[in-house]
Amino acid sequence: SQGRKVAQFGNCKYDYVADEAIPCDPSINPIPDYIRHSLLCEASSSSSSNDGEKYTQCIINMYEADNLIPWHLDHMYFGPEVLVYTFGEVRPLLLRKPVSADASSIEGAISNSDQAKTTNGSNQSADYIHSQAFPRHCSKYLLSGPAREVWEHSVPSGEGKRVSITFRSWIGPK
Repeated sequence: SQGRKVAQFGNCKYDYVADEAIPCDPSINPIPDYIRHSLLCEASSSSSSNDGEKYTQCIINMYEADNLIPWHLDHMYFGPEVLVYTFGEVRPLLLRKPVSADASSIEGAISNSDQAKTTNGSNQSADYIHSQAFPRHCSKYLLSGPAREVWEHSVPSGEGKRVSITFRSWIGPK
């Protein structure tokens, strides 16, 4: 869990030590109805999809000031979209992709977030193209397409507390 408090619900869980996604019986630890209805039903009312049923896994992370999220792509067993709600301290969502990756742009690939901005500062590795977004307190963003499949993401440590509630769909191995 990388030092943060974690609660997981639904039909799978992520093992941070083994770095693997593990299926489990959703009846044992289902996504709480109040979370599903408060966040997912609200999300589906503003789109054509039924997010209340689409997402089968939920993870709540509570970050202290010194907790960070290291660079990663969410496990591919979790499907094509990752929906994240963020609360508390505003921290940048850092994104990077290898220069050798396809020419996909991050602009437009992160939905419902503040403007994503591609940067290439002198202190950044020449092996990666960097971008960042600034999800505000009580906001949500959706990682899909290249933002989900090509661009790694990370969140640095900060000065205050932060909570994220992430929804994914278990699709398992293909």
